[in-house]
Amino acid sequence: MVAYGVSSGGGPGRARERGGDVQLYNSMTGKVEPFAPADGKTVRMYVCGVTPYDTTHMGHAMTYLTFDVINRFCQYLGWRVKYVQNVTDIDDDTIRKAKEVGTDWLTLGNRWTRHFIEDMIALNVRPPDVYPRATDVIPQMFEIIDALLAKGHAYVANGSVYFEVATDPHFGQVSGLPKEQWLPIANERGNFPNDPNKRDPLDFVLWQAQQPGEPAWDSPWGPGRPRPGDVHRAPHRFRRRGASSMAVDRTVRIKVQPTTSRTPPRTKYPRSQGKGSAASSRT
Repeated sequence: MVAYGVSSGGGPGRARERGGDVQLYNSMTGKVEPFAPADGKTVRMYVCGVTPYDTTHMGHAMTYLTFDVINRFCQYLGWRVKYVQNVTDIDDDTIRKAKEVGTDWLTLGNRWTRHFIEDMIALNVRPPDVYPRATDVIPQMFEIIDALLAKGHAYVANGSVYFEVATDPHFGQVSGLPKEQWLPIANERGNFPNDPNKRDPLDFVLWQAQQPGEPAWDSPWGPGRPRPGDVHRAPHRFRRRGASSMAVDRTVRIKVQPTTSRTPPRTKYPRSQGKGSAASSRT
């Protein structure tokens, strides 16, 4: 959902009773709708983070300031907020840019992640409760990919794993675009339609087999790496829900310290491992 507007009424604790203090634009229905947390107490908010390969820009500022307003207003109404934001520290762009400037992807990612955090602090944006790098959660990726394979939503081809869009009857629902526009738009945004391993040009990579000179982690399908950009581009633009929601039957719950009117909000970004590699990584 994308923020559209909020009403001015109510105060702390009143939202649970009133239920209409927050209104958000629902990209599924195309309407502005009242919003309240499902359990009446806790807002679970995930905001896609940066791919740290270059400087931050005004688009970043608008995105995170928008969700900062939502975060703060929800807390003002007395709701707890569990806010998760990722860092796509390994992707095509970080590898490409690192080669261009003569450094390694980890050093480059650390530099621009620090730069991004400093910019968010300068803008007085409240940090997330959970701030994982893609390379911090590779084992969890394996679990989700295994579940997708078991349910027939993914397939393995030459060491890579792909999500098969034909198995999702709701693919394309969010965009509201006719089917003939899906592939051209996906191609404009980084899709590789001529990948010989794909069953359909719109299928997207869940796990990328190791390419020459690239970092890799051991996996059940051979050495490779996450390709978060591919996962983000396709489902984020077209699908009704993320691939991970098709893999699991229940929400993964993250335990964080709740923020209430009596609990000071977090003022520092949570620490992530930032190591970029585990014992199983290789180049």
